Amino acid sequence: MLSTCKLMFLLAAARALRGKTLRRPATRLRAASDWSALGLSPEIAALAAAHWAAPNAVQEASIPLLASDDGGDAVVGSETGSGKTLAYLLPVADVARGARAADAGAAPSPYPRALVLVPN
Repeated sequence: MLSTCKLMFLLAAARALRGKTLRRPATRLRAASDWSALGLSPEIAALAAAHWAAPNAVQEASIPLLASDDGGDAVVGSETGSGKTLAYLLPVADVARGARAADAGAAPSPYPRALVLVPN
């Protein structure tokens, strides 16, 4: 049974969408042939390849952007079980690995290097 708050939200959303057409993605994504083609370091690409044969469409679309030097903030939207968490975490692991090697002997930073928020 829906709570009153959830029911009110659903009704408001239905009213807002009444008469509007929702867009579908214009293109279908295809899976990359291997992890190393996504811009990850060879070590992280090998780690991923040891557990997953090839990246899926969500990972192929997001990992190159997240692994680039521009990095920055990103929101990846896809259905549950599509591989979004791995798409976020592989570039984060890659950056953390590189930063750890660069900071060898230096005092650890008190600031986080990445923040991944997920719904519960």
